[in-house]
Order: sequence, then C-alpha cells, then structure tokens
Amino acid sequence: MKYKTLAIRHPNDLVFGYAPNPVKTKRGLEFGAGTVYPELNFTLPPMQVSKANLPLLLEQYKGIANDALTRARELHTQGLVLEFEALLEMTMNPEIGVEIIKVMNDIGKNLVAMMVEGAGWKVVDLGVDVGFDKIKAALDENPGSIVGLSALLTTTMVNMKGIVDQVKAIDNNSKVMVGGAPLTQDYCNEIGADFYSPDPQGAVDYLNKIVS
Repeated sequence: MKYKTLAIRHPNDLVFGYAPNPVKTKRGLEFGAGTVYPELNFTLPPMQVSKANLPLLLEQYKGIANDALTRARELHTQGLVLEFEALLEMTMNPEIGVEIIKVMNDIGKNLVAMMVEGAGWKVVDLGVDVGFDKIKAALDENPGSIVGLSALLTTTMVNMKGIVDQVKAIDNNSKVMVGGAPLTQDYCNEIGADFYSPDPQGAVDYLNKIVS
C-alpha cells in the first residue's frame, strides 16, 4: 500500500473547498485553495449525432455554453468549469469533436471581446482560424492596435510564434496579448508576446494599465 496516512486525519478538519495541497491549473484556477468554482457538466438533448447534422449540434453546444458564461459574468464569478461529455459518436468521428472544440474557442474569444468592449475599448473581431494576411489588413486599417491571439489546442498554439514575429516585423512597438487553455506565461515569453492572461479580466486589466 503506497499511502499509509490520510492528508486530513480528522472529520472536523474537512472543510469544503479547502485541501492541504491545493492544485493550480495552467489557466490560473486553484482547486482546494478556499474558492469554490461552479461546474457545469452538460451533454446534448436526445438527438442524432452525426456529421450530417453537425451545424445543429454546434448550435446546441454554443447555446448552452454561451448561456452559462453569460450568467457567470452577471454573477461576477471568479471562475467557471465547463465540461461537456464526449459521446461515442465523437470518438468514432473525431471531426465532430474537433468542430466542437472550435466552437468552445470561439465562445471564449467572444467572452473576452465582450468584457473588453464593456471596459470602453473598440474590438475588431476577426473570427477564428485567422491567417496573418487578415491580421495585417486589420492593422493597416487600425494603426496602433493591440493584437489578441487565442488557442484552445496545443496543435494550434504552435502557430502563434509566427504571427507574433510577423506583427513585430511590421512594428516592433506593437503589443500582442495571448490566452487560451494550453497557454502559460512561459510560452508567452517563449514566443515573444507581450502579455498573457488565463482569464478575460486579466486582458481588461492589462489594456487599462497601458493607457493609465
């Protein structure tokens, strides 16, 4: 037997939300540090899951997640855990799961944009899967803009360095902020970005600090 003693030895020492050794995620959420985060575990209503009705599936996921995030923002929740159930059909057809992940990334981007706009900033939303040509065109139309990049998958975050390099090549004084589930401060430093935040409020604070 590997463990011979309990981390918490007496029932009276059990306090909901506290742990002897809290765990901190890459996104800055701390579990066991005294703050309890609401968690929403959701799946689809009874419906066919296939590539044929993929647009309807994506709308279902988008609607549930958007409603949850909007309500969390209204309640000033410090953190929120969204967990969707991976269905058998997603395992059999990985393309479905990939498209759902893209939707989740779009939702996160929209939440950041909503909070940044709420703080008085103008947001030029270029969407998802954006190449540098589109970013350059937006910078030409909006000189002096701060570029925001996000990624939800490790397979897409590797493209960030190339974008950062190209932005800096146009104007080395340009600011680039990054975020997304797989990112860390170390990765931000590695690719030469100017700022990383695990949450939308951090992006707002950074922007406000620039002009203060």
